[in-house]
Amino acid sequence: MPDVKVKLDKRSYNVRIGAGLLDKSCQFLSELDLHGKILIVSNKKVFGLYGKQLQANLKKHYRVQVYLIGDGEKYKSFGVLQRVLRFLIRHKFERGDTIAALGGGVVGDLAGFAAAVYLRGINFVQLPTTLLAQVDSSVGGKTAVNDSLGKNLIGAFYQPRLVIADTKTLRSLPAKELRCGLGEIVKYGLIAAPRLLTTLGQKADITADLLAQCCRIKSQIVSADERENNQRAILNFGHTIGHALETISHYRISHGEAVALGALGAAHISIMRGYLPRQTLDKLQKLFLKLGLPTHTGRRLNPEQIYRIMQSDKKVADSRLRMVLLQAIGKPIICPVEYAEIVRALAVI
Repeated sequence: MPDVKVKLDKRSYNVRIGAGLLDKSCQFLSELDLHGKILIVSNKKVFGLYGKQLQANLKKHYRVQVYLIGDGEKYKSFGVLQRVLRFLIRHKFERGDTIAALGGGVVGDLAGFAAAVYLRGINFVQLPTTLLAQVDSSVGGKTAVNDSLGKNLIGAFYQPRLVIADTKTLRSLPAKELRCGLGEIVKYGLIAAPRLLTTLGQKADITADLLAQCCRIKSQIVSADERENNQRAILNFGHTIGHALETISHYRISHGEAVALGALGAAHISIMRGYLPRQTLDKLQKLFLKLGLPTHTGRRLNPEQIYRIMQSDKKVADSRLRMVLLQAIGKPIICPVEYAEIVRALAVI
């Protein structure tokens, strides 16, 4: 079991990765000396697959209740957050109790934000069931809800006590969900580990070791810069354009696909600045096609609309849009970008 430790002084926690770990959840939580009640937040689809199993396991030592939300980004909203918080209030959850997020990034982000603000913070455990959540969103403590003006603009840094990534849950994922996770894995390769790109190009097997490599990269970055004051921002590679594509498509373009497209756009800007050789874009497009990731949005993009959305993004500083570019593969750089560069980047996707 290739565990990864996120080192944050007294708030350090483990990411446990392996097959069949949902059945060990009660043991893992007990080892952390967690007591009292647990609220499992999930959606109907995921809970139908794994919820009863998790519930039965946790009931060995905990009083367990369940709150189910809808499936999709539109449910990562203030309205749903308020309903979860009212459920906690009505059922008299206390500060020593726990919220457990069973699902993908939407469930994890929403449940984590609820844990962050309820009673100014209660215990939070992540049980990610998608590839994207297991390699990215469940690790690092970013929680948020969306607004009609942009994605993840309202949230908090709130670290989980534990992440339990049961790789058995990946077997039930449709191809689109696997591609979504691959978009984030490619991101790790581009910003920190070129060997990952070589591995994916040769054989795109999803193994526990591959997941651990990604979590280890993220853990090292988060440990050095928990609240994204500097280095952690490199994890946003592909996300500035990607979040805008998600917003304008009303989330019909999935997060991982949007990040992949955003990565191509950022790579193109890097090429235009002379940071990367011109053949880089072609190589990336070929890799994306092999992995089933999109290389084009399939629609005409309105640069002004996308740029307007991007200017509401968290990466804006001193009223200037900043993006993560690549000085070389594995060497990211954060710098201001201009509207004309965005226009040219959008032309390739």
